[in-house]
Amino acid sequence: EEKKRLIFKDYEPNGKEKIGNKLQDFEILMKLGSGTFGKVYKVRSKLNNKIYALKAVDLNRIKQNGIINQKELQKILKETKIITLVSNPHVIKYYTNYMDNDFLYIINEYVPNGDLFSLIIMKKRLKKKFEEEELWNIFLQCSYALYYIHEIGLIHRDIKPSNIFIDDNLQ
Repeated sequence: EEKKRLIFKDYEPNGKEKIGNKLQDFEILMKLGSGTFGKVYKVRSKLNNKIYALKAVDLNRIKQNGIINQKELQKILKETKIITLVSNPHVIKYYTNYMDNDFLYIINEYVPNGDLFSLIIMKKRLKKKFEEEELWNIFLQCSYALYYIHEIGLIHRDIKPSNIFIDDNLQ
């Protein structure tokens, strides 16, 4: 039997709705991106039919001589714990996470328009410019998010366009 364990408490929006706690509970719709330790996918929960972003962190990437580097693992778990504490309309919503077969899976809110970096590239390719109102809106939303995380005692150490996500309203 595969080892599965929840690292932090599940988010249950109405106390009954389950999102899923194993990879088989999700249908992978498309890859959204990748980073140093893993990949991010657009997924649909088979339990509630809703769309989420699933980040798959490959714990094999932090192994040394076949053994997981505990210091690196603790950094990843600390970052995961921090996102469980953040609840604000200007910050991507965290739902749940679990470990399975040397992967840490983190389920977050799916934001349909991707990240600001991709939006900049797309506008550049189409030879379009941002409207002043769009720029102010993005700036204000980022300011609200940063103000909130600073108020709860957190510091974001990786602010860049690829870490700023855009919803349907360019927020």
